[in-house]
Amino acid sequence: MQIAGIHPSNMQFGYRKRVDFSCLKGRWGFLKKGSSEFIGIDRCLLADDAINDYIKNNSCMRKTRIEIDDKGRINQKQMYLDIGVGKPLTYRLGAFSQINRNINIKLIERITSIAKQTNSKTAIEFFCGIGNFTIPLSLNQISITALEWDKNAVLSLKDNIKAFGIKNIAIQRANLMQPFRINTEFDLAILDPPREGARYVAEWLRRRKVNWIIYVSCEPSTLARDLFMLKESYTIESVELFDMFPQTHHIETLVLLKLK
Repeated sequence: MQIAGIHPSNMQFGYRKRVDFSCLKGRWGFLKKGSSEFIGIDRCLLADDAINDYIKNNSCMRKTRIEIDDKGRINQKQMYLDIGVGKPLTYRLGAFSQINRNINIKLIERITSIAKQTNSKTAIEFFCGIGNFTIPLSLNQISITALEWDKNAVLSLKDNIKAFGIKNIAIQRANLMQPFRINTEFDLAILDPPREGARYVAEWLRRRKVNWIIYVSCEPSTLARDLFMLKESYTIESVELFDMFPQTHHIETLVLLKLK
């Protein structure tokens, strides 16, 4: 195993494109960690300037999520995400997108590069979301089966497949937080689960023995749990760290695994 790289963020502040605020008597703020104590703020140093301008000029009415897209638009029904392929993805408000766009593009470029190095022609992508990795991989001539449960994300992915005119992506709506069945063979598996990790996906991978796995994680504890489940069948080829969340203890990790 090797540490293949540490990828710093170009921005240490003002990088967040989405913030969940609490609200008290019209004032924006947050709840203190592990407490119901409200902390009022006038500015969030991690948030994009447009989000701070919004909370400066608008009172809040309730707990509110403020999200800005890559065209500077706030909380629109259709949002835009630049993924570095010449045309942005669109996504429906409420679907997940990475909050640090610069690091997200670095992550996409690295995953695309790894997929090329493995000479993979077919892939299965778990927790595919709106197509953040799916679309760039498909543009590199990889046929992909994309699995996702969130309805807004699935609809957004369908919109993006149509907009890009792509023919080599098959979507399956699947709840990956419970046992599932897929019998097709693949060269490469990609997964980017929520913080809860991917226990059932790891069990499937252990049985199916896909040649290569790219595991992207925002939670080291569940990543370690899932890697432990895979250790009998796979070796860890490399680990890379992406500073998706500067000024916090959180980190985005990319692990490449190879079938023994």
